[in-house]
Amino acid sequence: MIHYAPGYVGLAEIRQLVGSITGNEGLGNGLLPIDLQVLGKNFGAPIVLRIGPNSALLAAFLEVKLGMEVVSGAEEEDIAFNHWITLDKEIRDTRKNACAKAIIMAYLACNDFIQWAPQVPQVPQPIVWPPFSPTLQFHP
Repeated sequence: MIHYAPGYVGLAEIRQLVGSITGNEGLGNGLLPIDLQVLGKNFGAPIVLRIGPNSALLAAFLEVKLGMEVVSGAEEEDIAFNHWITLDKEIRDTRKNACAKAIIMAYLACNDFIQWAPQVPQVPQPIVWPPFSPTLQFHP
C-alpha cells in the first residue's frame, strides 16, 4: 500500500493524481509486500527518497527524467520507515504531476518491479581485412 502522511498541504491532490494513473484511489496494491510512506518533510531537495538498495539508482533516474534534484536519503535516520519518499512544499505546490510520477516509480522500485540492469554500451569493433601485421609479407 501507499500511505500518505496526514497534514501536508498538497498531498491529497497528489494522491488523486496517483489514483487517476494507477487506480485504487492512489493507494497502490494491498497484495504487494512492501508499503511506501509518502511524506512532506523538507530536507533541502525537492524530492528525497529511500526505497531499499536501489535508492541511489532511482534518485539518479528520476533526477534526469523529472529535471529536478532528487536525493537518496539513505542517511536520514530520523524517519522511522524503511521505504519512503518525501516531497518538499514547493514541489508539492508547483509540480504535482512530477510528484505523482515519483511516487509511482518509488512504489514500483521498492517492490522490485523495476530491474536495474546495467546498460553497457556495445561498441562495434571495426573489421580489418586483411589483418595487418608489420611482419606479414605476401609472396607471389
